[in-house]
Amino acid sequence: MRKCGDIERKLSQNPIFVVGFPRSGTTLLQSMLATQERIYSLPETHFFSAFLPMLNVDKDGFINSQSLEHATREFNQRPYNEFPIEVTNKILSDSNSINVKTLFEDIVSYYLLQQIAKPQLPEARWVEKTPAHIFHMDKILELYPFAKFVAIIRNPFNSIYSCIQNFPEYTSLSDSYRLAKRWRETIRQLEEFFVQNKNVYIIRYEDIIQAANSEFGKLCEFLDLVPNFEALKDTRNAGKNVIAPWEKWKEKNQSSIMESKIDNYKWPILMKMKLFIIMRRYLITYRYNTGIVNRIMQYLRIDYLNPLIPKSVKMTIKSFFHF
Repeated sequence: MRKCGDIERKLSQNPIFVVGFPRSGTTLLQSMLATQERIYSLPETHFFSAFLPMLNVDKDGFINSQSLEHATREFNQRPYNEFPIEVTNKILSDSNSINVKTLFEDIVSYYLLQQIAKPQLPEARWVEKTPAHIFHMDKILELYPFAKFVAIIRNPFNSIYSCIQNFPEYTSLSDSYRLAKRWRETIRQLEEFFVQNKNVYIIRYEDIIQAANSEFGKLCEFLDLVPNFEALKDTRNAGKNVIAPWEKWKEKNQSSIMESKIDNYKWPILMKMKLFIIMRRYLITYRYNTGIVNRIMQYLRIDYLNPLIPKSVKMTIKSFFHF
């Protein structure tokens, strides 16, 4: 039976966790990191955000074996999720008690061993990327005090639109309001964590696209890596190890073209104004407000609207949007 203090340390204890809002460039960033020497990554685990809450964990941190079996079965029935059944079967066949960290590292090892030999595991620095883990960074930090987090932020109008286009649970543009609130909560969570912890690096997707080498160099300095810019040319191939077969929306990451054009995402102006109100504070903080403000100004200046909008209302709106 395994004890918490007797865990055999098979993996390096200074991992990198990539987090963020969905469709914000987390896979691209993960793939770029995976091009570097002795850096390896794996498909999204959803471990802390979706799998761990399904487990029955006692006060000593050990997992009930029946709950593990049940959670594995239920988790794998959900879309976009896959827990390695081989990991569960081995644990159950060994009749071992297992704690949360050991289970998570068994999952990570399962994927890494598809890329490297077992003797290489202790020297391999690994990257785990699940966007929703941004809400679980405190728990992760408890298990990995030397971990570093990289949070990527993208223009939320693009990210939200992409979510609606790619994920079937979002059926129309009207779902954009709850996605906007989720984006706002994601950034709020990130900033609260950042105030208390300096082992998190925030990077904008647009900055990577515009100046990949420069931005990647600064990120590598934070991660204590020596950047190999030539290796970044292999980002597309590196992405093959981190993209699950059913994740069709990530196929662009296997393309040699990296871009982010706001013209690709057409929003009705009134809807865009409402979304701006929801996300206003963080849009301004992360410099995503300029084009939106200009469009709102154009809307307010349309001649046929002048009789419909009292001057006092216009002045209130202008003040609210920092015109």
